[in-house]
Amino acid sequence: MTGDIIHETQKPSRRRKWLLRVGQVIVLGLIAYFWGRSLWSSWSDLSSYQWRFNAGYLAASLVLLLIHIYLLAQIWRWTLGKLGLRRPWVETTRIWALSQIARYLPGGVWDVAGRLVLASRAGYSRSIVSVSILLEMVLQTVSAIIIFLVSLLFWQDATIARTALWAIPLIPAGLVALHPRFLNTILGLAARLMKADFKPVPLRYRDVFSLLSLHLLARMMIGSGFYLFALAVYPWNLAGWPVAVGVFAAAWVIGFLVVFVPMGLGVREGVMTLLLGAYLPVAPATVITIGFRIWIALRDIIFAGLGWLLNMRRDRSDDQETGRFDSDLIQ
Repeated sequence: MTGDIIHETQKPSRRRKWLLRVGQVIVLGLIAYFWGRSLWSSWSDLSSYQWRFNAGYLAASLVLLLIHIYLLAQIWRWTLGKLGLRRPWVETTRIWALSQIARYLPGGVWDVAGRLVLASRAGYSRSIVSVSILLEMVLQTVSAIIIFLVSLLFWQDATIARTALWAIPLIPAGLVALHPRFLNTILGLAARLMKADFKPVPLRYRDVFSLLSLHLLARMMIGSGFYLFALAVYPWNLAGWPVAVGVFAAAWVIGFLVVFVPMGLGVREGVMTLLLGAYLPVAPATVITIGFRIWIALRDIIFAGLGWLLNMRRDRSDDQETGRFDSDLIQ
């Protein structure tokens, strides 16, 4: 591989950068306008609603979300291992945790850039790291689509479920498409869209399937964290669990595809509010979707703190090694 997969061969022009910024401002402005109008129109419902917050469900949701992001860090480590780069979990977890907080910067790619930079400083192969990130994006998207489609089987009395059930038989076709022979074609197309070089991924199908299974587990975990958060606000029955998991998966995919907005800010909340409206009153549905965004941000800050502590531990270890080396030279 002659260059990074996630690295454009030509730097964007100033005009292109300016247009991108203007586009982001317009999209964010439209989101703020429609959200503000929605909140204003439903303000009477929000102010008159008898609010209740269950601290136990909130705590359980946060714990599950922390386990989820830790699992994602380990999936990345295992992906690197499948690609031939084996590193200790402390090191990969530190890199993951410190880079993820950059997702909140405008542009939507700073977490990827941060991971590339931190991994390169740690001596990782930039080409392998680039492949691992691109593969991660594909598997996360596929896992979210699968979870959403399967969840439709549990969406009772919902119009969207009846109109989208036809897509469920496409799941086996998607699994076949993840065979390395087809997957490399998909990754190659994505690399060309990014104006980058690409080298076929040296993976077996069982390796890809095992990584997909882990991403499916992670998708179930964050969806369950969303359901527990919803329970803390509204007394939703157990039948709402698969619905909540599917709602968040669908919102994540749509937010991921809207590249103009960092982390799909506002887009995911709009999708979740729309889909939850078939099951919950507008007031709790709105508070749940907005509140969960804040809850996720709190989770990311806590996990970034873990990355900072691991970084401090590494720096102290380096200082101790340097001190021992200096002592040996003096003696």
